[in-house]
Amino acid sequence: ETASIEDVALADVVLFFSSPAEAHPLSFYYFMKGKRERGTIFITFDPRYSRTAAASDIWVPFRPGTDTAIFNYILHYAFFERNPPIDQLPEFQRLMTRWNITNDDLADLKEMLKEYDVATVSAITGVPKELLRTVAQIYVENSGVVTGHKKHGIVQWAMGMTQHTNATINIIRAAAIMQLLLGNVGYPGGGAHPFRGHSNVQGVTDVQGGGLG
Repeated sequence: ETASIEDVALADVVLFFSSPAEAHPLSFYYFMKGKRERGTIFITFDPRYSRTAAASDIWVPFRPGTDTAIFNYILHYAFFERNPPIDQLPEFQRLMTRWNITNDDLADLKEMLKEYDVATVSAITGVPKELLRTVAQIYVENSGVVTGHKKHGIVQWAMGMTQHTNATINIIRAAAIMQLLLGNVGYPGGGAHPFRGHSNVQGVTDVQGGGLG
């Protein structure tokens, strides 16, 4: 979690990879607050039509476990389809210095991202090409790096994304890299938001020694 729950009400676009409307309704209240007050765009990735999907502007049914390909395509769009590419923007170049990213690092990443074009990712995820492109365009154009931090996007997930066999080394790392490169970390309305339980599951997990007894 890179921001407080109150921050989600300040997002301009949210990518949901779980259904907080059902599993985390108290947290979802803050998302809905943002939608009411600032018109936050909701995009839900879920194979099923959930309550969160019903409240969203766009529902993207996709093949479970292919989350990484989606994040990589969003970055592919940002570097190879957008005009101008985000690495030509002054704010991106500033962020490269902030995150200690070298030109060689960026070149290596872009070489990998070339493989994740829209046709390839559509075949991997089962999502139609035009829907993928629409989602990528909305998310990138509402990012901190493109808007000069006037707007930001959030990625939200829960146990579904976390418990894939390739979760840490692939999916969550890909989400974090995407957020960093798009300038969506360290600002209100941005960040990565993995949700756990409402009864302070994380706090109880972190208690040392004899637990609560």
